[in-house]
Amino acid sequence: KANSALIAVSVPSGEHIVEIYYDPISFKSGAVVSGISFIIWLGLLFTKIGPNRANF
Repeated sequence: KANSALIAVSVPSGEHIVEIYYDPISFKSGAVVSGISFIIWLGLLFTKIGPNRANF
């Protein structure tokens, strides 16, 4: 017996291998957004640390 928080698989008696994968697209898109944000942050960090340039 399973509810919405658990997964149940009915298999006959004997030896079986049951593999269940959870691969949501929201995780992948969140990882991409986080990676891009990190790269932008690094770019901003290095422009602040780099040599001082005269403002025009």
